[in-house]
Order: sequence, then structure tokens, then C-alpha cells
Amino acid sequence: MSSFSIKSLLKAVIPLAMIPVFFSTSANATPLTLKSTKISGNDCGTYFKNQDPVYTGFSSCWVFAPDSERLISPVIAKFNAELSATSDISERYKDIIDGDEWEFSLLSDSNKEGTWTYDPDQGDPSIRYWAAKAGNGFNLFWYVSDESACAGGAFTDSCMQAAVSVTTGTWSTPLNNGGNQAGLSHLTFYNSAQPPSGPPQEVPETGTIALMFLGMLGLVAGRRKYS
Repeated sequence: MSSFSIKSLLKAVIPLAMIPVFFSTSANATPLTLKSTKISGNDCGTYFKNQDPVYTGFSSCWVFAPDSERLISPVIAKFNAELSATSDISERYKDIIDGDEWEFSLLSDSNKEGTWTYDPDQGDPSIRYWAAKAGNGFNLFWYVSDESACAGGAFTDSCMQAAVSVTTGTWSTPLNNGGNQAGLSHLTFYNSAQPPSGPPQEVPETGTIALMFLGMLGLVAGRRKYS
């Protein structure tokens, strides 16, 4: 009769236990739509600047929609054109954010396009918006899960309030006056002023999986004891 071991059972059960996780997160995830708008000027240098009643300078920068006086999202941090380091961090987060939370990939010439990934620690801010500054303007980006909120246009309070918190995204710089894509000047990230509203996902029933796993361990232990 062949013998069983806890180690061999782990190798067999763990991959099977992970299957519901993969199916649950992929099958129930709500599709997200990327929204963007081009705005003239500098995001935190001019357009979104001096909105905060407490903080000044870079830390006073808040995202808002032109059709509402409501402030939506405070700034977190800004990266330089080379994306090698943060050039500014908001006073709100300077004690918890250092820039190592971000990674950048798929970069084009002069960082005109690329992908960012955010790996926050416990207590770090979430990300709802990001802005790519180049030339005489910047592109503001965000994701929504409710497309109907943007029926009146992207750069509206309704659409921007529908922005969800994400941990990855893409950017492209705006075209300059000559119709050419300008090289990146800086990349800025903005937090959620409300509780995080990340992409909706159904949380796998890990408790059920764990109970099944422990039950199988008990069966094997009993067999080893009484065989």
C-alpha cells in the first residue's frame, strides 16, 4: 500500500484550492473604461493649484471638475521626466510615501507613453487619477466602472466622481501645437478623498476553502495513525 505524506498532500491540494480564487476574481470583475481629458497649463503648477484650505504649494493641489465647486482628489506625488524619482510629495503623505511604491514599464521614447504599477503598503493612499504633463498642457486619466455617469462628457463632476481606485494604469502625453506628441515633463498621482472605491471584485470564500483543506489533512492524519 502506498504511503501518504502531509507534504505530498500540500502539493496536490494547494493548486486546487487556488482555482476558485482565479475563477472568482476574473469572472466577477467589473470591466473598467479608461477616461481622459486634455487640459491646458500645468496640473499642480497652475490649473489645480491653491485649492486646499490648509496646505500650500504643491500640497494644495486638488483635482476638480469645471462644472462643480466640489474638490474631488488631493495630490499624492509627482515624478520627474525620467521617472527615476519623485520630485514632489504632498505634505499629507511625506511620512508614508517615498516613491518606491511605483514601478514604470513599456516606456516609449522620452516617456511619451507607458504603464505604471502601484504597490501600496498598509495605510498608503489609493490612486484615482494621474496626469501626464508635456508641452503646454497635460492629460488627466481615470477609470470608471459606470459608463452611464459619463453621458454628459468625461470632464464633468458626474464622470469624475465615478472614478475608481486602481493599482495600475497607462498614460500618453498630449500633442503640442505642431501636432506632435511631446516628451513627458512629469507624471502626477492623485488620491481618493473618499473611502477607496477600487475595481469591484467578489472576494473568494477563503474560509470555506480553508475548512476543506483542514478536513483533508485530518483524514490523512487519521489514516496514517490507524493504518
